[in-house]
Amino acid sequence: MNKIAIVVIILLILFIYGKIVINDVDPPGKQLRIAMIQPDFDPWDKWEDGDVNSQLSIYLALSDSAVKAGAKLIVWPETAVPVYLTSGRYPDEVVRIRKFVNENKVHLLSGLPLVHFYFSKDETKTESRISRDSAYYYDSYNGAVLFSPNEDKLQEYGKRKLVPFAERSPYLHYLPFLGDWIKWGVGISNWSVWDKQTVFGFQDLNGDSIKFSAGVCYESIFPAFNSDFVKSGAQFLVVVTNDSWYGELSGPYQHKQFATFRAVENRRWIVRAANGGISCLIDPIGVTVDETQLYTRRYLVGDIYLKDDLTFYARYQDIISYISVVFSIFVFIITYIRKIQVRKLNADD
Repeated sequence: MNKIAIVVIILLILFIYGKIVINDVDPPGKQLRIAMIQPDFDPWDKWEDGDVNSQLSIYLALSDSAVKAGAKLIVWPETAVPVYLTSGRYPDEVVRIRKFVNENKVHLLSGLPLVHFYFSKDETKTESRISRDSAYYYDSYNGAVLFSPNEDKLQEYGKRKLVPFAERSPYLHYLPFLGDWIKWGVGISNWSVWDKQTVFGFQDLNGDSIKFSAGVCYESIFPAFNSDFVKSGAQFLVVVTNDSWYGELSGPYQHKQFATFRAVENRRWIVRAANGGISCLIDPIGVTVDETQLYTRRYLVGDIYLKDDLTFYARYQDIISYISVVFSIFVFIITYIRKIQVRKLNADD
């Protein structure tokens, strides 16, 4: 059998295997109706002089329409409002959200800036900052918060993969002065790094457990990072993002396509809520079931299915890549040794 035939057979095997896997997607589990809210705020205006209550009114109006369409989980995009809403300084605004959640018996996940205060230096982390009046230390995060009906305690997650320079200066804990050099003034510079994994969870009206992750923006491009959440129990993956910084460039489309790979790798539904688009639902085989247009104000409602099985990738992640690298190095070494041996034989002749 010649080399071409071997290559053709391998390609056919891969093609047939792919067809079988796509047509044999595990039967769907429990269904959940979910809504993505796309407010389409100008990101610069929002941070510079945005009215928090006006923004909340738009979010809640869109969310109310989504509830009427049957949504049980509502997702707002990254940094939905430009303040530390849960810091204790905005009680009236938090009450508005809690009232909506309690009255409609829905769960609401929102991308939000988070802040943790420390009143003793012993409680701080290496990178914690000190307030201007030196009264306290604090860490700020680009995060997500889950509001649940009649639950006082909020579930929180802070971004762990930060965009270099845009969200955090590299090696900031070694070179803290860099933090003062690189500031955008729009709430997206010098975030702290969250130090633990968070899988959000709640029980539906039937008492069934629902678990999911909430990747923030750039985190959706990391394969193994996302599969770690799946191994920890996430039944679907949420992405909250704000791609409006790209304007009319290709960034929003490219960023959305990364989520397609995360769906296929983990055989999980992807729920993507973006400030100005593209908000979408992606099924476990990478098909975009529904999506919004860029720079439109709207909500998107759809049904997803919760899955608990683990794919090969979710279990072993990049092991095939590592094996391929080791194998390639081995082949290179063997080839190099053989060339040396051939040269010696030719020299002896």
